[in-house]
Amino acid sequence: MNLKGPITVTDIHSEIHRTTVDVLHVPERTEDIVAIVHECNETGASISVCGNRHAMGGQQFLTGQHLIDMRGMRACVQYDPDKKTATFQAGANWQDVLSALRLYFSPDGQGLSFRQKQTGADNLSLGGAVAVNAHGRGLTLPPFVSDIESLLVIDAQGQLLRCSRTEHAALFSLVVGGYGLFGIVVEIELRLEQRKKVQRVVDIIEADALVQKVHDRINAGFVYGDFQFVIDEKDPKFLQQGVFSCYVPVDITTPIAKNQAELSPTDWYRLLSLAHTDKRTAFEQYRAHYLKTDGQVYWSDEHQMSTYLDGYHIRLDAERRSPVKGTEMITELYVPQQHIAAFLETAAGHLRRLSANVIYGTVRFIAPDTESVLTWARAPWACIIFNLHIDHTPHGFEIAQQQFRTLIDIAIGFGGSYFLTYHHWATRAHIVTCHPRIHEFLEKKAHYDPEGRFRSDWYDTLVRKLAHP
Repeated sequence: MNLKGPITVTDIHSEIHRTTVDVLHVPERTEDIVAIVHECNETGASISVCGNRHAMGGQQFLTGQHLIDMRGMRACVQYDPDKKTATFQAGANWQDVLSALRLYFSPDGQGLSFRQKQTGADNLSLGGAVAVNAHGRGLTLPPFVSDIESLLVIDAQGQLLRCSRTEHAALFSLVVGGYGLFGIVVEIELRLEQRKKVQRVVDIIEADALVQKVHDRINAGFVYGDFQFVIDEKDPKFLQQGVFSCYVPVDITTPIAKNQAELSPTDWYRLLSLAHTDKRTAFEQYRAHYLKTDGQVYWSDEHQMSTYLDGYHIRLDAERRSPVKGTEMITELYVPQQHIAAFLETAAGHLRRLSANVIYGTVRFIAPDTESVLTWARAPWACIIFNLHIDHTPHGFEIAQQQFRTLIDIAIGFGGSYFLTYHHWATRAHIVTCHPRIHEFLEKKAHYDPEGRFRSDWYDTLVRKLAHP
């Protein structure tokens, strides 16, 4: 299906990069995409690619050009239990993946499944996970590149290439974490592992105890975990205390109780609303829920699934009678794990000073990625995530820019970095300091795609910013 524009598009979460595209393609076959690339090569048009539109930095849209929406391609193409892989079209989301794999589970639920997925939502595409080199809540896992066996990619010349560590390996290392700039991923051969049952263990701890707790949990065999910190800036424990949830494998025969405590979509909306109006109560209710789940048992794939309420801020704004539109914006900072507590203490002071409205925050852990060119995980870092509220006014954006730049400055001060594409507010100095291979990345882009067939608003902004010291 091809729709002529102008067609308005925006991301689901932050909604700050609303723009229009001239043509929206919703292909159903790989051959359709090859034809689109050849057509654009003839006309000189450029292409951006989107999945479920949760990416926030504008890397899935290109103003006034062609947009390929991959959601028409969501099938499981092949399941190979001997190789322990399954191949999915790039538009498949994680519910699609789990539903397809369930067909091969034994009656008691055993079988092969994925190891990690992006957290925070299930309606995120596999193609998106490849583009950003996503990560989950594994305590010792590298990013998503480690879960990919191979990719089927359409390059800028319209060629269909199998890319892996042994076939077109250089392109493979650029496509993963390449933000859609080196080709259109149409299929992902996903590495699988045996499903496990895991038990959740919940503690309320201080940030300065987190590193030791994580090491203790890893040594005890725990495989997943994260730390959700206090978001109330009036609380002395702001960013300094949180809910530490970890998951340890248990015997496969361990029963999963019926009617386990869980948050419904209604519960999630209530917590989101409270996070805007009564942060203390929001955290108290969140903490109480997680303590209630201490000891519960889950399948290792299902415990990673999570609710996301698309467009929730429309309802929030209406209920609060907000005079301006608002949404949240995520940023992710990386610091050496030994500096977590110091980073959070420093960030707390600056966020209070800047009157930041923290809606959600968490700390996760990452092992280094040694395979992708534009790797964001260059060390065994802590990933510290802030979800900040933004008012959609010129003054609101100016404040947000200052808040997000300050967080990057703090991370750099502790020898860390930040995730490249959540927003456009990083300075040129931030970019080249935190992503030292960025110029090499752009040189590779010019080599593989000299005509600029694959572009995005984020990419164009990056190029302009780096061109002017």
